[in-house]
Amino acid sequence: MATNGTIIYNYPQIKEIIENDPNSKENAFYLNPCLTFSELINRKPINAFELSRHPSNNAINFLINNPSFIDMRGLAENTNHKIGPLLEKYKDQIDKYTEDRLSESCNPVIMNFLEKHPHHIHWYKLCANKCEQAIRLIEQNIDKIIWRPFSSNSSAMHILLENIDKIDWIGLCLNTHPKAIEMLENKINENPDQIMLFFLSENPNAINIMINHPELFNINNFMRNSNGFSYIEKQMDNDIHLKTIKSNLSNLIYNSNNIQIINKMWKLKIISKERIVSLINYTLCISRAVFDLDYQQMSKMRSKILYPELIANVFHPDKMEKRIDHYLQNGGKFSNFDFNL
Repeated sequence: MATNGTIIYNYPQIKEIIENDPNSKENAFYLNPCLTFSELINRKPINAFELSRHPSNNAINFLINNPSFIDMRGLAENTNHKIGPLLEKYKDQIDKYTEDRLSESCNPVIMNFLEKHPHHIHWYKLCANKCEQAIRLIEQNIDKIIWRPFSSNSSAMHILLENIDKIDWIGLCLNTHPKAIEMLENKINENPDQIMLFFLSENPNAINIMINHPELFNINNFMRNSNGFSYIEKQMDNDIHLKTIKSNLSNLIYNSNNIQIINKMWKLKIISKERIVSLINYTLCISRAVFDLDYQQMSKMRSKILYPELIANVFHPDKMEKRIDHYLQNGGKFSNFDFNL
């Protein structure tokens, strides 16, 4: 695997494409999970959206002092717990797209903000939100539940089981909870017309259902399934299925693990480089599957930052004096004292 700073490219061939395509390279820059505030602020022109979603305290302080750079949609994706005052101060700038992002967040500060300002809640998005605080907020507003997205929410299974008659089976097709999978299997045997195969094919925990019911299988829909790579890979040997895969590549952009499929197709040279570049750009917008964190390099960088402070602390005169006294008191000779760490 090729390395680049604090990230590792999982697929060297993909790395080559990204670094040779300006748009892909730009997207990859902002996708780097180790992107620092200084790197972000020194890249001109400053990307207000990326700056507003950067979780560092430095970014938050910069936005407080330079509000013209605040992008509310980016701020709605920020995981820093210090964004509360900014949300309150600029809440009049929240539009419906910002409400979407706020309602999808798991930042407790954002959830507190929505609880205080419920008119900014996008209930469809909140009903699909799996974080604990979102579920609690929904439980306080049962009458606001939109049952289709809520039925897809694996964290809401206890509420769904108490409201069986309100379950939306199309939504439940996307629910990954083991109990939901069990209910779907039973429903297929009892009343398959209530099952939406398009959504069931996307459910990463419904693979066994599809295998046990091959009559339900549709490779076009299955291309959206994040656990479907091994099965799709096998279908590439089937000319009919391969033709279907090639004609429905746009479905891959909804698959969080699509980079495996893209890399395989690139190796086999079964789609053009231009199409690969287009798919990668979409992928970089929704997934970090292209990268892994280089923890070894991150550790070295962290140690490099801490090293001066560590040295100053260890070799502080007071501590050195205590070390020498301890050494001498235990029979050591000053001439033999080791001043190294």
